[in-house]
Amino acid sequence: MILNLLLAVGSLMSCHRDGLLEPEVPGYFIVDGDTVKIRQDVKNMDALKKSKYLRGRIIYGDTVVAYIPASLHTPPEKAVNLEQLKSPNNEYLKGKPFRYIAYGGSITAGVRDGGYFNEGMETSYPNLIARQLGIKDFVLPKFENNDYNGFGRLVLSSKNYTGGPVLKFNISTNNSGVDTNVEKQVTLRPAGSTQAICNWGVPFSTRWEAREHFGRGEFQPFAERLDYQNNKPLSKQGDLITMEHGFSDMIAYLTGAKDQNITDFMNGYPWGAASIQEEAIAILYNTKGQDVDKRRFMFCVFNVPDILDLPILHYITSADVEKSLLFGKEIVFRDYKPDELVWYPNPTLDSLMGKNVSMALKDGILKRHERGEKGIGRQSVYLLKNSNYFQGVNAYNDLILKLSKEYSFPIIDMKSMYSRIRKGEYVTHDGIKVEFRYPAGNFYSLDGIHPTAFGQAVIANEVISTLNKYYKIQIPLIPTKDYLKR
Repeated sequence: MILNLLLAVGSLMSCHRDGLLEPEVPGYFIVDGDTVKIRQDVKNMDALKKSKYLRGRIIYGDTVVAYIPASLHTPPEKAVNLEQLKSPNNEYLKGKPFRYIAYGGSITAGVRDGGYFNEGMETSYPNLIARQLGIKDFVLPKFENNDYNGFGRLVLSSKNYTGGPVLKFNISTNNSGVDTNVEKQVTLRPAGSTQAICNWGVPFSTRWEAREHFGRGEFQPFAERLDYQNNKPLSKQGDLITMEHGFSDMIAYLTGAKDQNITDFMNGYPWGAASIQEEAIAILYNTKGQDVDKRRFMFCVFNVPDILDLPILHYITSADVEKSLLFGKEIVFRDYKPDELVWYPNPTLDSLMGKNVSMALKDGILKRHERGEKGIGRQSVYLLKNSNYFQGVNAYNDLILKLSKEYSFPIIDMKSMYSRIRKGEYVTHDGIKVEFRYPAGNFYSLDGIHPTAFGQAVIANEVISTLNKYYKIQIPLIPTKDYLKR
């Protein structure tokens, strides 16, 4: 009760008008030449905090996030020769400017710090690649200037009422793109004209939704704002198409944000992957034959990393848990040695480890979760490695490899990249060591899952390097150091 009271008081304090608009924050910003007033959207806070997309986050209150225009790198001085990436079989695009279309989930969309907002889109890997290619009209589905904070943007809070190790956040509720309907479900304002969109990343979407063309599913609001069903981006004409799908399935499994019975990775077979790839390949060629000379656009696909290569599962260790628990070890570590467990930070685990939480409350928490494994944020490495989840991941990556050989397209090897980052073996071409640590590292944003602007630049260079090697072209790499402060 005391803990709940403290949390309630903290929330009220941060929601107070004077606490929301701090003196150093001006009342207006200039966004793309337009004067934009800070608009308070505190009415949407409850819906945001309860949103399935932010499940497991400890959110104390709301905050103002000022508009900061994305400072992008300087494009190459010499124009890149893209003729080798233009298909002679695509009559529609002959004589027209080079067109690049990105298709995928959260990483493609530019999700970072738990949210989907304009600055993240501007520094998404597709936009950075388009800039490097010299494409002038790569259209992002940005929110209107008045709604620049989009959805779910998190900021670290300096308060820690429990004294626990799990990160605490405030959520940006000013100038959001969020609407709430009568059922208090999160809905998003549409992306205006969607006809020319080039980045078709749908945040938090799994392959199940993609297989159904986002006509249904828990993450439909993000597809609806793009009018995805009517636009069907794979039917759009493009010289180059990148496809990133599967990462969001992994996150849905990890966070419990999606029912496992419809998460494809739990099936042990990547049905969604097969559907997406077959659709893409049917468009890639004039027929479904294997004649690579008939290709209508250049194509590359991302594979999926190992879930154990994410820092969110290593932020709290079993040693940390043992050190903070004075009793209840037989429940927390039941049937496993401490080094056989990984821990997903969540409010329950934070309460158990919080030095300011009463022992009586901890005892009650342990008894409630005595029979459950995931309720207290623990997961067995053994179970992860031997579950249908990993069978599904491996089947997905195996299918992509098979199709890449059959239809002659390259793979963006995210699995290898994330593994090298975890091992501390990844250094960018301009000498920056990519850090696995969290939250103070350079690759992972505050949510411990999605990349920072620097991380997006690293991914963009992986795509560019793959294209250069496979298609024998020479696209300069992006200076990643330009994104270290973003």
